[in-house]
Amino acid sequence: MNDQTSKSSKNTQRTANVQLDDAAFDAAVEDPILLFWKRYRGPIQSVVILALLATVAFLGYTTFKKRSLAKIQDAYLMAAENDTLDAFAESHDNSPLAGIILLKDADKAYTHGEFSKAWQAYGQASEALKDKPLRGRAQLGHAMSAIQLGDETSGMHELTALAKEANAPDVLRAEAAYQNAILCLRNGDDTQAKSMIELIKALPGSGFWGQKASLLSETVPQLRDSASPSVVE
Repeated sequence: MNDQTSKSSKNTQRTANVQLDDAAFDAAVEDPILLFWKRYRGPIQSVVILALLATVAFLGYTTFKKRSLAKIQDAYLMAAENDTLDAFAESHDNSPLAGIILLKDADKAYTHGEFSKAWQAYGQASEALKDKPLRGRAQLGHAMSAIQLGDETSGMHELTALAKEANAPDVLRAEAAYQNAILCLRNGDDTQAKSMIELIKALPGSGFWGQKASLLSETVPQLRDSASPSVVE
């Protein structure tokens, strides 16, 4: 009796071992991708959902920005048509988008010789573009428009201020300094002209204006005489 019980127990154990071996074999040959999915399905689904939400948010933000720009453009066109740019600038004084539109209009007016309109638009653009890189462009245009209108003193003062503005792009500082140097030479102020040329040479990003300054200093005798004055930033 005991022998039969022992044999039955051994047979049962063998059957269990065979079943365990079959399960291990099935697990070993199961598709690794399926195993990965079973293990990480939850985190993967969370990442996918977050990605979809981020995409929806981005598209919504882009649509909002486009609509905002369209509204500002419509308001600008109406203001330009009704000669109410002052009101437009005041109502959008904190909008860089409005500043860019005003800057574009100012450039167009300057190109067509409408210096009074350009001077006004450049000034408004400068206010709207505070703390933005393009503000220097507006300041330069405002100064040059003033000079074209006959207010050379104010224009040169603005050019000097921009040339010494450390936060402005080098290329704009260089252009302002070069234009100022030309006016100084014409007015007989060689010392200030030299100072502006030296300022340009000290700017790593002066680009085209650096080349013009070097050529000017080589061809104008007044700029070659004696040591150049130091530039005060």
